[in-house]
Amino acid sequence: MDLKQIGLESVGTVRRNLSSEELTKRAVELGEGRVGMNGALMVDTGKYTGRSPKDRFIVDEPSCRENIWWGDVNRPLSEEVFDRLYSKVLEYYNANEDNAGVLLFDGFSGDDARSYMPVRFIAKKAWQAIFANNMFIRPSNGQLADFSPQFTTINASGMVDDSWEMNGLNSETFIIFHLGKGVAIIGGTEYGGEMKKGIFSIMNYHLPLQGILTMHCAANVDREGENPALFFGLSGTGKTTLSRAILAAAGHAGEVPSPTFTIIETYARTDPPIVHADFYRLDDPSELEEIGLEDYREGAALLAEWPDRAGGFAHEPACLSVELENGGEGRRAIVEGGSAWHGRMP
Repeated sequence: MDLKQIGLESVGTVRRNLSSEELTKRAVELGEGRVGMNGALMVDTGKYTGRSPKDRFIVDEPSCRENIWWGDVNRPLSEEVFDRLYSKVLEYYNANEDNAGVLLFDGFSGDDARSYMPVRFIAKKAWQAIFANNMFIRPSNGQLADFSPQFTTINASGMVDDSWEMNGLNSETFIIFHLGKGVAIIGGTEYGGEMKKGIFSIMNYHLPLQGILTMHCAANVDREGENPALFFGLSGTGKTTLSRAILAAAGHAGEVPSPTFTIIETYARTDPPIVHADFYRLDDPSELEEIGLEDYREGAALLAEWPDRAGGFAHEPACLSVELENGGEGRRAIVEGGSAWHGRMP
């Protein structure tokens, strides 16, 4: 695989579209994580357990300038700063100091051939390649033969921008999109969701320009394939807000990102340690084995949003169920405790 056209000239061995099994083995061998009792790879993403929106920028350039709603969410960055940081990312990869080479995933964002986007992810860490392999549509061997990416994400999570103040950034971490060149660069954060959410944003930019309305929802039809319905979910009732209050009471002083996309967020320094989970995206409780939930729960308390999608936990004696409902201008909480709570609740 020749990556010289984007400036990657001496990166060592390029490993393309390895299987999840091969990548998991590599991640363990390189000390990136360990395999749980149910076979799930567990890794520590460092201080970033959620996205870093204040470190996200879009290059202000002619191809997109009039199409972007600039502001606190879509923050502009000059091409000059992008070019400096892009050069640093290339230097980081071309140095190949760990002699580990490059991991590459080629695939598709979207399943409809009329609108999907060929995307490429370049990473150093095996678990980041696993993330892309799991999140995006895997191509057939025939599709790989003449694959040409429309957008490329280069993940340089192992490097930071020491000159971030001079460059006008928020911190040494950066997530920058150049729509004209079809490339994104990531540095300073190992949170995998930046790769996924980045492409989500790119699709939300390109598809409306093709006359396609994008919506963050699920589409369902009846048994005859008719009568489509869109499900946007019951957001905003306060599940994550309540979880944040519980985590604060347990001693956590930092940010509490919603685990809607990561499914699980862990807080090892609270008393007791807490696992915050959102099971909304599960299709079946059996998926918990792949996630390795029991490994996470060992010695920790579980804060579970959408517990019914995980099969429920009401059968556990120590379970405290809190159902939140919209009520007038506020919220109504219905609390039920398992047998271990008897005598402890009013």
